[in-house]
Amino acid sequence: MSELRKDYATNTWVEALSDSDGSSLADLLRESLRRLHQVVDDPDFNYYIHTAPTGTKEADSLWHLGITPHLPELAGFEHGTGIFINQVMPEDAASILRGDIRLTGPSNSR
Repeated sequence: MSELRKDYATNTWVEALSDSDGSSLADLLRESLRRLHQVVDDPDFNYYIHTAPTGTKEADSLWHLGITPHLPELAGFEHGTGIFINQVMPEDAASILRGDIRLTGPSNSR
């Protein structure tokens, strides 16, 4: 299964994407959200695009898209500090979303 990553010819400003690359990005976002829905049981989420500020030189910055699911596992520490603890290593989360690892357990046994 492919990684949820794609490099584009223009890496500084997302608005400079060609129509073809924009369509490819839409497909990648749709597939990412489909996998998130499967793995985390359809959470609410935010997605955002980080892009270079106006006037930035081409090589100074790379744009990227991020997806942040709203997960219900908030406890006192998170509420009290505003700091969230990620209980899954980023590498493992990527493997799960790529489909390399299948979660098991009562909430994932569909």
